[in-house]
Amino acid sequence: MKLNQHYIRFYIYVSVLVFIISLISSYFGFKLIVIKNIDLSLSEERKELIHEFRSGVYNQKHGDLVDLERLTEVPAKFNDVYKTVDVYDKDLKRVVKFRELTTCFYKNNDVYRLKMKFHLGPHLNNIFTIFPYFLVNFIFFVVCFYVVNSFFLKRTFFPFYQILNSLKVYDIQKGDYNPGIKTNIYEFNELNDISSNLTDRVHKDYKVQKEFIENSSHEFKTPLAIINNHLDLLIQSENLTEDEMQHISIIYDAIKRLNNLNKNLTFLFKIENQHFTDNHWVALSPVLERIINANVDLYMDKDITLSKYIGGEVNLKINETLLEVLLNNIINNAFKYGLEGSNISIRLTSSSLEVTNKGDATQMKDINMFNRFVTSGDVNSTGLGLSIVKKICDLYKLDVTCTVFEDMFSVFLEFPIEEPTDFE
Repeated sequence: MKLNQHYIRFYIYVSVLVFIISLISSYFGFKLIVIKNIDLSLSEERKELIHEFRSGVYNQKHGDLVDLERLTEVPAKFNDVYKTVDVYDKDLKRVVKFRELTTCFYKNNDVYRLKMKFHLGPHLNNIFTIFPYFLVNFIFFVVCFYVVNSFFLKRTFFPFYQILNSLKVYDIQKGDYNPGIKTNIYEFNELNDISSNLTDRVHKDYKVQKEFIENSSHEFKTPLAIINNHLDLLIQSENLTEDEMQHISIIYDAIKRLNNLNKNLTFLFKIENQHFTDNHWVALSPVLERIINANVDLYMDKDITLSKYIGGEVNLKINETLLEVLLNNIINNAFKYGLEGSNISIRLTSSSLEVTNKGDATQMKDINMFNRFVTSGDVNSTGLGLSIVKKICDLYKLDVTCTVFEDMFSVFLEFPIEEPTDFE
């Protein structure tokens, strides 16, 4: 929900609550005023009736609304008593409310009690008569508020949305943050200054990190190449003992691991900083077939059998290089760590890819396989293969899980439901 919608919705909720409270308070306030006015009318009419009765000109023109009776005993108090009473109306066949005044007075030496009633119904009904007008005025007020505030908030928060949109499209490689806002609102100017400082700092940190990765990668390659060359020369020597050959083999493996580690770390850096922006629709099954065949040839000596099912066509909008790395890391892991003579299952459907292999699971239980530098104990492994898989999946919003059950490893990749619009 957008900020202006949240604000307007909150205001409307509060306005409705205030309207209900004000309606209830208005009803009781209006009712109190009506009753006070009726009591005042009853008081004035009481004076007239008592004067008429004392003057001998009183008649029964008031009907049932006035009751006059002579008392045999003098009451303790002569106070006027006002109260609301319910009276059954025979004509309407229902109970109606009246305002009643009870008073006592003397005529000569006799005491009389006078009761006067005034029908409340017509006056209280006036409250409900004005309710529709009150409601219409409230609705008109809310509509006017919504229109005016929508326009006002849109203009007021325009600099905020400029900053927000600039941050959305901000390219860390270019460092091109420049919303170009012009506003007199202090908070927005401060937000823009803070955002500008943060993006500048991020861009500078990125450049420093990039230069460090590139320089270290380049500097690693030269000494490693020199070591490799000298090892090649040593291997060609005829005077090497078996122990010396074994030591050279260990050094070879270590250099190979350093090369792979250097390459994978550089690759991870490029993925995390979105260097691969050339995305287009790619058919997955041909790429998968090519990678499977390459790994079958590479691990022929392990006598691994392959169960393969290609049951659906999948098209992904992705960088093809990253797709190849993604699939190769999953398939290569299955062949590399699969036990000799075991079976590898590769199953592709229109919605998922599942690769399962049998391996040594004793060290891998309760471990997040996607963490960096997690290995199965292979000294030649960099522990970055599945970490790179996870990064690529996160980049393209693909769901990937890795499970270990007894001695079975399973990587499950779920594809989003998306139809290609520009597939060639």
